[in-house]
Amino acid sequence: MALIDVPQMKPLVHVSGMFGAWRGNTSWVAPLAWHPENRNAVILVDLAGDISPLLELDSDTLRERLYTAKADLGDNAAVPVKLVHINKCPVLAQANTLRPEDADRLGINRQHCLDNLKILRENPQVREKVVAIFAEAEPFTPSDNVDAQLYNGFFAARE
Repeated sequence: MALIDVPQMKPLVHVSGMFGAWRGNTSWVAPLAWHPENRNAVILVDLAGDISPLLELDSDTLRERLYTAKADLGDNAAVPVKLVHINKCPVLAQANTLRPEDADRLGINRQHCLDNLKILRENPQVREKVVAIFAEAEPFTPSDNVDAQLYNGFFAARE
């Protein structure tokens, strides 16, 4: 049995510094989709977060918010989406690894997470939106700057 079950959106426990120390860097997450270009990356949603932007906004607006610093978001809710690279040793475990009493201690509302999971399962268009966020990344444009050309790749053999 695979740990990451995208079709069933099977919840997991994920530990990441991105969640913040105030909740032990831990949350329940659900896999929404595999990254459209990188098969070693899965797109997760933080079930403890506010998922309303995923339901209400288009993929372009979601992408803009996702890459905006929280301090610059103002009154806008952050997008509770996270990309996890499975080949970089992420901490992922079955959802029941986080016991309800530990979730309470960390300030994670279990019922809120379950409600969010139900809503996400009932709204399959959310999967399409998050795939679009990562599929429409701007292509790499080679630089004309001599110092930046290092990032263009290796020089051709003729050079």
